[in-house]
Amino acid sequence: MLVPHTTSHAPRVPAVDLFESETCLRIVVDVPGSSSEDVDLTLEAGELRLDTRGATRFHRSFKVPDVVDTDAIEAEVADGVLTLTLPKSAAARPRKLTIHKAA
Repeated sequence: MLVPHTTSHAPRVPAVDLFESETCLRIVVDVPGSSSEDVDLTLEAGELRLDTRGATRFHRSFKVPDVVDTDAIEAEVADGVLTLTLPKSAAARPRKLTIHKAA
């Protein structure tokens, strides 16, 4: 059995949680000691890139699905946690269809 080798010099990769609801995708990233000025977000060619310069330096990329309304993506940092909200486009959201009686 292979066991991953780790050392005290290995970079720490913060925890990332991904959530999906009917209306949006949410990415929650631990960025301890970082403020909004320490975080760079870039969206290009369907890829969301996250770079931090705070106490925890790292970069991470996420492929953004076509169902996301990229013009409405929001981000906030509070208490060492970055929360990205990626709203789904109206066409991608579930909707109730009306059934009409036949004439």
